[in-house]
Amino acid sequence: MDEPTNHLDLAAREALEAALIGYQGTAVFVSHDRYFVNAVATHVLELSPDGATKYEGGYDDYLAAKEREKTPAPTPAPVTAPAKEDKGGYKTKEAKRFEAERRNAVSRIEKRLGEIETRLGEIEAEMCSGVDYKRIAVLHAEQQSLEQEEEALYAELEKWS
Repeated sequence: MDEPTNHLDLAAREALEAALIGYQGTAVFVSHDRYFVNAVATHVLELSPDGATKYEGGYDDYLAAKEREKTPAPTPAPVTAPAKEDKGGYKTKEAKRFEAERRNAVSRIEKRLGEIETRLGEIEAEMCSGVDYKRIAVLHAEQQSLEQEEEALYAELEKWS
């Protein structure tokens, strides 16, 4: 479909969006209507002289992915534990400090993971409750953001383990 929302009144536009959102097959459309793309698209295909690049989600997700591509993610330095014991068999100050830092980090990560899990459950319940498609698009964007944060936290937790 090429610019499917052009020349449609509001009721026809909403009916088209609802039909496309409910459609189980594949539909390809080209549109400059950002709201429509956000509401309907599950993938964005960017065409460039270098080829095509597929992005998950709607237009806002596409913009976020493009922004992430501009700024490379910093690679976290590996966490290394200092020497565990000094010559007398006691833990060194550095080892005690590292262990406290590790416990605090793991506790902070686990707490945030719990908050994310709770919110993801709330989002899923709200999406299943039959809210309008505009709200579903907002919830979906929040869900994807939380899932990305969750993935990063699991990677950080692995680093501390």
